[in-house]
Amino acid sequence: MHIVTLETYGVYDRKNNIQYMKEFNICVNWLTDYLKLEGIKLDDFLSQYTWDCSESIFREAQKLEIYIEVINDKL
Repeated sequence: MHIVTLETYGVYDRKNNIQYMKEFNICVNWLTDYLKLEGIKLDDFLSQYTWDCSESIFREAQKLEIYIEVINDKL
């Protein structure tokens, strides 16, 4: 299984007003198929993605019970 590491919103520290980053690994094949349904090529996504885009992918994969490995959620 090939994976890709994406970044999105992690823990928010209200006291210090800091938004941390979350890194997660996801299967490239699933991501490619998901993006095709949205009319997006994987290369285009990887060169232009934002945390908002990867957050929606993270949530969709969780909903579908796709394997996701959270590497760190407080960078």
